[in-house]
Amino acid sequence: MPGRPTLVLCDDRSPGAHDARAWILSHPWTGWDAVTMLVRADAPGGAPEADPEPLVGAAFDRATAGVLVGDPRRVLAARHEDDLLVVGARGTARHQVAHLGKVPEHLAHAAREPLVVARRPVHGGPVLVCVDGSAHAGAAVDAVTGLPWLAGTRAIVLSIDSGDRSLVPVAERTGEHLARAGADVEVLVVVPDELDLTVNPRWSILDTVARTNADLVALGTRGVAGLERFWIGSVASAVLRHAPCSVLVARDGQRHESHVDD
Repeated sequence: MPGRPTLVLCDDRSPGAHDARAWILSHPWTGWDAVTMLVRADAPGGAPEADPEPLVGAAFDRATAGVLVGDPRRVLAARHEDDLLVVGARGTARHQVAHLGKVPEHLAHAAREPLVVARRPVHGGPVLVCVDGSAHAGAAVDAVTGLPWLAGTRAIVLSIDSGDRSLVPVAERTGEHLARAGADVEVLVVVPDELDLTVNPRWSILDTVARTNADLVALGTRGVAGLERFWIGSVASAVLRHAPCSVLVARDGQRHESHVDD
């Protein structure tokens, strides 16, 4: 897209949104614009909602804020011209899905932009980038590579191999790609031991997150296209729900398709 890259924070004034703001402000976003958006349900005759605070203090070139009226899931899922959408893991809604709020759960299925579900500010851990050779994982790698603070950051490329070592070249190429962007890269390929037939990708990822104390884990979605839904894969869903850190998810071609429910 032309112009400066843009980050959008969904701020519903919940503790989760506070965590998302803290995560953003833990990084320098030089060269980026920021939009802080409060999306509220339509309440005719209600008092006007005050604009949320702009994201000031993270080296954004331009930081603005505003209020939109509508279902937050639909409003945010319909956006398609931004470079990164950031939400808190839990919002104000009572309905929660295994430690994930209703809005981020929906956006993980339907967002047309790379999405970060933020859980805590940065504490010095690495970025864990999960690759499996799919185009969706490639989209997540591209999103991470575009982060303006990646240079000098420790990045671990994680691949869960089936045992034939076919993903080793994929992981190594990804490491080279991140290194060209300035990251301090380590490549880790997990393979089954001689007593196992397979490795469980979701638990291998979550174990690596815990062991490395990662700040952010990035992975692609593996969706099955239906008539109007694009369902997030089981691995990405499990990581989103159970990882203690922030999670970035992306899918190939998401800016060119709309998966918002009617």
